Amino acid sequence: MLGGRRAIRSVFGALVLALAGLMPVAAETKITLFENTDLPGFDYSIVKNTDLDSCQQECSEDNICRAFTYNSRSEWCFLKGDIGDRAEFAGATSGRVSRSPTPAVTEAVRQAELPFPAQSLVDSAKGFARDLPQTDAPAPKSIYADLVASGDEEVANENYQAAMVAYRQALAINANDRAVWQALAEAALRRADVVAGQSEGDNSYDLSYVGSNAAMNAFLRSTSEDERASSLRALANAMEYREMWREVIATYRAALALVPDADVEAHLDSVVAQHGFRVTDHVVDAEAASPRICVVFSEPLGSTDLSAYVSVANAPQVSVETESEQICVEGVQYGNRYTIKLRAGLASANGEELRKDVDLSVYVPDRAPFVGFANNAYVMPAGLGGGLPITSVNAETAEVMIYRIGDRGIATAVRDGVFQGSLSQYNAEDIADRVGEQVWTGEVDLAQGDNNALTTTAIPVAEALGTLEAGAYVITARIKGEPEDDYWSDLATQWFIVTDLGVTTIAGDDGVHAFVRSLATAQPVAGADVRLVAVNNEILGEATTDADGRAVFAPGLARGTGGRAPQLLVAETEGDYAFLDLSKPAFDLTDRGVEGRPSPGPLDLFMTTERGVYRPGEVVHLTALLRDARAEAVENLPLTLEVERPDGVVASSQVMDDEGAGGYYAALPMASEAMRGSWTLRLYSDPNADALSSTTFLVEDFEPERLAFEIKPQGEGAFSATDVNLIDIAAKYLYGATAPGLSVEADAIVRPRTTLPEFPGFTFGRLDDTIETTREPLGTVGVTDDDGNAVAEVTLPEGQATTRPLEAQVLLRLVDTSGRTVERSITRPVLADGDRIGIKPVFADATGLEEGSEAQFELIVVSPEGEKVAATGLGWTLSRVETNYQWYRNGSTWQWEGITTTREIANGEADTPDGGSVTVGANVNWGLYRLRGRRAGHLVEL
Repeated sequence: MLGGRRAIRSVFGALVLALAGLMPVAAETKITLFENTDLPGFDYSIVKNTDLDSCQQECSEDNICRAFTYNSRSEWCFLKGDIGDRAEFAGATSGRVSRSPTPAVTEAVRQAELPFPAQSLVDSAKGFARDLPQTDAPAPKSIYADLVASGDEEVANENYQAAMVAYRQALAINANDRAVWQALAEAALRRADVVAGQSEGDNSYDLSYVGSNAAMNAFLRSTSEDERASSLRALANAMEYREMWREVIATYRAALALVPDADVEAHLDSVVAQHGFRVTDHVVDAEAASPRICVVFSEPLGSTDLSAYVSVANAPQVSVETESEQICVEGVQYGNRYTIKLRAGLASANGEELRKDVDLSVYVPDRAPFVGFANNAYVMPAGLGGGLPITSVNAETAEVMIYRIGDRGIATAVRDGVFQGSLSQYNAEDIADRVGEQVWTGEVDLAQGDNNALTTTAIPVAEALGTLEAGAYVITARIKGEPEDDYWSDLATQWFIVTDLGVTTIAGDDGVHAFVRSLATAQPVAGADVRLVAVNNEILGEATTDADGRAVFAPGLARGTGGRAPQLLVAETEGDYAFLDLSKPAFDLTDRGVEGRPSPGPLDLFMTTERGVYRPGEVVHLTALLRDARAEAVENLPLTLEVERPDGVVASSQVMDDEGAGGYYAALPMASEAMRGSWTLRLYSDPNADALSSTTFLVEDFEPERLAFEIKPQGEGAFSATDVNLIDIAAKYLYGATAPGLSVEADAIVRPRTTLPEFPGFTFGRLDDTIETTREPLGTVGVTDDDGNAVAEVTLPEGQATTRPLEAQVLLRLVDTSGRTVERSITRPVLADGDRIGIKPVFADATGLEEGSEAQFELIVVSPEGEKVAATGLGWTLSRVETNYQWYRNGSTWQWEGITTTREIANGEADTPDGGSVTVGANVNWGLYRLRGRRAGHLVEL
């Protein structure tokens, strides 16, 4: 990189600072004179023994002159780099010079030409120029031209440090000279080239900061193509020291577009090869059922289909997939070597291209030996023979250890997060030493299958343990002969109890209801002892199940906090034992249409107004019904009504009495000057407690509708994306007459969704799908006939290609004879062009999975008609999302950019039944993961 900077030095060496030659005369100049006026300050040159006309001409012809003052007594002309405040001065004539285009216009045009977002660099350059009079003030009576000449002389002597001092002092006097800014930039960069890499005194980064500010100021003041090109070259060179490589490459290319230069082009090729769009790495995902090879690039890729730029020798069955910053080759086989060619021209998202072919030779190794347990469930039904499944890949024997935590230690294990967590060797020994015991250790011969294939072996835990005592068990496994040097790494772990007791709880205002049933017969278990255990291991309550297998605990026992909060529900019979962790999220029934509403407590109040909007001066009629928890009327209970204005001020409060059968009524007149906006009504049984219920209404100035306007699409189901959609319209005036000859206008809004209402909890489509909502006016789509009826013909706008479901909202406006419109809308899904895959996490909280636990997902296939259908060969892939950060310095701060890649950890195929779903999953460690499902070109991600 340093050598590259020295190579560019020859470009600067060809430049000679020539003030007259680099300052073009403005195309149009206008001078405004002020008699007997001085403009103090900003003098950069004095012309003696001259007259007023000559003074005007001197300033007009000097492109860095902004104003002048002529003293008729001394016959001196003071040229100024800026315009000061006017001051009365007898015998002086001052002039303000206006040029076209103005410097501000030139600066704006130049900034728009910069090939990257550069506002921070522009602001830095302007601040640098603004501060020079304070940071680099020249000695009193210093002459601008002499300082510039001194800087030129020091450059000729290769004393760049002294040249920078002279140029900066000159610019402190007058910052308008583009040539001096260019000279300062080149002097700073030449000095940086000299000191770069020195063990002491390497301040090349600070010098590049000066160089970039000077080059930017020079560029903003440039007019000719040569000037702009030279300033851009200096700016790009300065940014090399700051490692702003994307900006460097773009800026060199912009300079070459203005003025071709062989040396600069050669240097650009070198920079691109080292820091431009390129292949940075390749990785092999060899731990999933189907391996793949991924080639990682330095920048995001510009297309989702780059297969034309990738070839794999002697492997016609492979497929190529693009993912953000990587291209992955799928369909490769374990134990084979592949030759991959990436062709020149493959483009990144910002338009960069590979400049030459890239050849890779990649070997796909066999999967590493592995053992693991199948799921997170911990209840083993006693009637299934006591076999615990363990999965393995390329392993022959597993070393297995089983530990037991007694009944009184389970609450502590749950509270401390040990229960159902993965164990390291240290954690397992800690259980044996402190809270439990090791009850069995030995070896298990694993089932053998094809090389690299996943096999399952049943561990006969019931046979190994014999009589099972009350408590929780945990089994750990590792491959025999595996090194034991990693004492803290997680082992394959499975918690379990062997029981015939299935425990369920339902919590409500009336307490905790526990139900115990036989897992073998699903019949209630009567006479089971049930205990409610707190976080601090105290027993909160005990009960015995009745003939229905139910035991009830009082509501107060479930309201404890801290150590008294409920932790476990333990059920025990003679010879059997089970428990339920109450700290886990409850099973959510809201996606099954039985979510109901929050329990209202002992008093349930319904209140409503007869409509939602009123005009000032009208009366609001409030009706309320009060019921108890059994929906029976609560009579003779006074309620307090509170009326709140839109600004939050309580306007009035009154007591309402029961009108009979728990019914309440109030008439609330709105004054003519009533505040417009949303008013709130609240009813209290106790004014110092929370409101039983509330409702809102609007007070607005509005004109009531004159038309009744009803719409109904022809046919059921979704809107068609390609055909005409017919919508029946019936209109009549509210006073009973028909509404003939009225135009119907329409707008269509098509928006993407990630969910479908019929399948709550499921996600459809890719996460990175960038489709946006579109809205298109459709104009007049129908006219009502003599009966006020019409058929609107609605064609949806042409949609964008997307993996997501779409819904369309059609806004229909009936135009009254007065020109006023009445609007109605209808929203329906857009008919899909094929089946769609839906994914739903089985676990309750995506951020709450324990490390080493199994992440399970439910997959469904939905037809265009919205029905679950059977599907075979549904491919799924679970990948870990990894982000590597590249740091670079920008000005005085460090910034970073992330390169995101994915590593496959599991994949497979599944079949969904007609009207049903299939569950897939795999064990995960710490990190961010993505699940992808694919079938017949349709893709979904979560």
